[in-house]
Amino acid sequence: MEEELNWRHYLNPEHYDVPLHALRYTVSKQMSLHLDQDAVIHDGIIPNFGGLAELIGFSGLEISAFERAESPTQKLLSEWKFQPHLKPTVGRLIEFLAKLGREDVLTDCNNKIQSEIRDFLNKKDFDLQKAPIQDETVSQGPGYEIIPDQITVEDVMTGKQTNYDAYICFNPYGTSTKDLEFVRELIERFEKPSQYNNRKPFKLFVPSRDDLPGFSAHTISAKIISERCRHMIVVLSCNFLQSEACEFQSAFAHSLSPGARNKRIVPIRIEDCQVPNILRIMACCDFTKKDLWDWSWQRLAKSITVPLNPDDFQLAGESACQSFQLTRSGSPSPDSGFSSVSRSRSGSQYSNITSHMAGSSSSLNMEPDPPKKAHSSPNLLKKVTGKFKKSKDKPATSSF
Repeated sequence: MEEELNWRHYLNPEHYDVPLHALRYTVSKQMSLHLDQDAVIHDGIIPNFGGLAELIGFSGLEISAFERAESPTQKLLSEWKFQPHLKPTVGRLIEFLAKLGREDVLTDCNNKIQSEIRDFLNKKDFDLQKAPIQDETVSQGPGYEIIPDQITVEDVMTGKQTNYDAYICFNPYGTSTKDLEFVRELIERFEKPSQYNNRKPFKLFVPSRDDLPGFSAHTISAKIISERCRHMIVVLSCNFLQSEACEFQSAFAHSLSPGARNKRIVPIRIEDCQVPNILRIMACCDFTKKDLWDWSWQRLAKSITVPLNPDDFQLAGESACQSFQLTRSGSPSPDSGFSSVSRSRSGSQYSNITSHMAGSSSSLNMEPDPPKKAHSSPNLLKKVTGKFKKSKDKPATSSF
């Protein structure tokens, strides 16, 4: 009971269930200064990041992975936020620190924690006042879906729309965990100050981490890709080729930038695999060779800082997803690239034609060839059209 009462000195019990997301980078950084250090065993447990991880419920293998991080405590807290079954709340964090006897950490971080909790609760109260529980809007028919303003985790936390430097297109559910492990390292390198981002962290949208459940997956993906993200990083692997969601996301992003004109899509390859046809014309960042990783990380970072044409950031005049779905036809075969995608823009038609990936030498036409001028020879015109018109003032022409 003494330990249970102890944490109450540092936290109002009414705030016990405040989600851990309420605590931002500064708090985790401050805690890491204490918990990253070695410590003497207290009540049968080491009172550092490792002991905290044990109390939370992480396995021995997971704790070993935290040890290899630059800051094990920050890695632990970041991972805990996205493990709902481990109940990531501020109250549990304070309670576990008290059980470890780390009152030095609680005292040092107390003012900042209280400030973060107040900010979070104020934003939450503001969001609850914005709209009634039941929306009286009438649906316009089957298949019509009203998309709210808040469609990401950070939208809800901050109370405003969040934009991102890049959308990470990958398959976290494949037979191999290599894709997820790579994306975790990508997050570790790019979402904190480092040499790759000039000490200004990138904002990355990671599916399954940043999106909210309860909406049409393709609709939300399309909205985020077309309106919220400047670039898309496509993680190519054998797992990627097995994912219908990855196929949709990549093909949709490509339809926003046909011909790879503005470097919106940045493909990276983490293992030897077939490359979908619509991505073949693009230069890849190669992460299959460890000795090239330093260069590849630098190239990737610079690629997502390339400025875009504002006209390409959002489909104008219509819903991005509806426009894409109306022009998307065909279904992918096991050995094909992505399905045909066409999009009309400024009077020109761009087409991505699906061709077989294996054993195919045909090239992908990203835009139609300009119309060819008719040959001036009457004999040639006879061969092509069967007839021709001849004028004294104008050369012979033909319409194909």
